[in-house]
Amino acid sequence: MGWTTQNDSTGTPRHYVQQDARHSCFAACLATIKRLKTGRQAPEMLGRWAAMLGENASAGGGAFREKNWETTGTRVKSLEEGVKELGLTYTRHDVAGRYFMTERCSPNRPALIQIRQGLNNYHSVVCLGTLPGTASILVLDPLLNIQEVPTATFPDYPGAPDCQFSFPNFLFP
Repeated sequence: MGWTTQNDSTGTPRHYVQQDARHSCFAACLATIKRLKTGRQAPEMLGRWAAMLGENASAGGGAFREKNWETTGTRVKSLEEGVKELGLTYTRHDVAGRYFMTERCSPNRPALIQIRQGLNNYHSVVCLGTLPGTASILVLDPLLNIQEVPTATFPDYPGAPDCQFSFPNFLFP
């Protein structure tokens, strides 16, 4: 995983982590949120943790279901532990509504959002709320870079065919 900086359409630089393994999007998002909330980069532990998650998921990962955060004994248990180990606090939201993403999220209150593609594929991104002066939701996508999602097309996500914002999501107040 590596840090990158890109400007959004308003010219504001956005710093985030790009994923480097198939299943490292959640860890990349957590590293990005850690920096947004604390101004510090996540510890080296996160890279090792992401690699372990990717290996487990690629190997079948048991009852691996990224959308089922309560599953124990799989990658999901590690997700909660990773959030705690980084010292982050969050509230869980079982909704991916436009109001949540445009009114509750901001660069100071980022949210880790799930994107669903098809029936069983999930991807994690960081939502920073409405991009100032636009009618778009600003998303830092560790795979597809900065995405500016028009609120008029919500809940569709432009990253790939048949993608929509999903849930559960985590808001980091």
